[in-house]
Order: sequence, then structure tokens, then C-alpha cells
Amino acid sequence: MMIFEDHGFQFVDDFIWDKGEVQTQRHKNGNRPYPLYQYPINCYEHIFVFYKHRLDNTLYPCPVCGCLKVNGNAYSGVGVKSWECKNLDCFERSAGNRGKRFSARTQLMTGLQRTENVVGEDLLHKWRRDVVKLAPVIKINSKGQNILGHTAPFPKEIPEYAVRVFTGVNESVLDPFAGAFTTTIESFRQGRNSIGIELNRTMFRDAVLTRFSNALGMRPKEVEREWRI
Repeated sequence: MMIFEDHGFQFVDDFIWDKGEVQTQRHKNGNRPYPLYQYPINCYEHIFVFYKHRLDNTLYPCPVCGCLKVNGNAYSGVGVKSWECKNLDCFERSAGNRGKRFSARTQLMTGLQRTENVVGEDLLHKWRRDVVKLAPVIKINSKGQNILGHTAPFPKEIPEYAVRVFTGVNESVLDPFAGAFTTTIESFRQGRNSIGIELNRTMFRDAVLTRFSNALGMRPKEVEREWRI
């Protein structure tokens, strides 16, 4: 967490992902049923939420009257400069005759308040607590084979929440460690653009030709031809 904060990110939330029953057998430690050999299964992970805003000194007009007669105000967060309308004829004044106070962040949040960005009650109910129980992705079959080709896939419910709650339709989502491309695929499903970066070329091809083709309703050959993979 300190590394993120040292680079200008601000901590928002910490969810604990309760995986329930997991597939690993590592806790058995070679099936040695003796003292000092046995340990509990690691069946949870932390999901940290941070945000970051670049230092923006742009002079924004008042969102109420549109006037550029504004003065800089205090910072409402790391890198978030706020402004106060100084137009005495503005339509919105406080009881103390203070002008409208706003920032680029509040403008962004207001702009996202559109019908297509409404977060459904089902999703909010599922994530209403900071301990969320989600079954892990089953990747090992009865023969002990990894059928997904990825060592640590996560369920689509995690990026679904992140995409729906922290972005709007047609905005872009970046996953710099795409892996099985779960985040990228879920972003497309939710009407967002997405950039997924993955060094493993084989994993990238598998994700695009199988999972992407299913998500987009296209045949793998069509995806391969259209995207020149």
C-alpha cells in the first residue's frame, strides 16, 4: 500500500475476497500428518481500491452559471484542485453567500450520472460488505490438468464490479497484466473500451481466439482474420 501512496495514489477501500473451498492441496505438505507440517489453506485475498488524479490547474467554468470568474480553493484530495464561483449573480449561492464550489472530479462524477451508467441493485447487494464470497475459477480437471493455461485466474465478478462502479459506458479500462484477459472481456461486455497487455503470446492468442470469440459472438477464424493474429 505504501508503494502506491508514495506514487500519488490515495487509498479508498479494501475488500476481502473469501474464496470458500479452494482446489489447492499444498496445505497437506506431502501428506505428512505430523506436528509442524500442517498449515491452513490460504483461502482469501485482498482487493485494494486506489484512485489517482493528475495535478490539474485548468480553469474550469462554474457548472451552474458557466462563468469563468472563479478562484482556486482548497485541494479536496491528492491532486484534486477545487474552485469557487465568484460570480455574485450565479444562480446558486450558499447561506453564507459563498459561490458554488467544484472540481474536475465533481464534474466527472456529475457527467457519469446517466441512465446507461446506473449500477444495478443486484451488483450493489453482492458487494454491500467488505468481505465478499466468490467461488474461485475451477482450472484443474479430474486428471490434474490446468484446462485454462493460467495459474491464477480470477472470477469475472471482480472486474465486473470494478468496471461498473468506477467507469462509465464508452470509457477505457487498462489491464497491464492481462493474463487470461478476464478484465478486458468483461469490459467489452459492459460497453467499455479496454486495453489488455500480456507478454505471453500463447496466452494472448488463446484468450483472443477462444474467450474473445465467445464473448463477441464470432468464430475464432473470423477473429483471427479480422484482427490479423
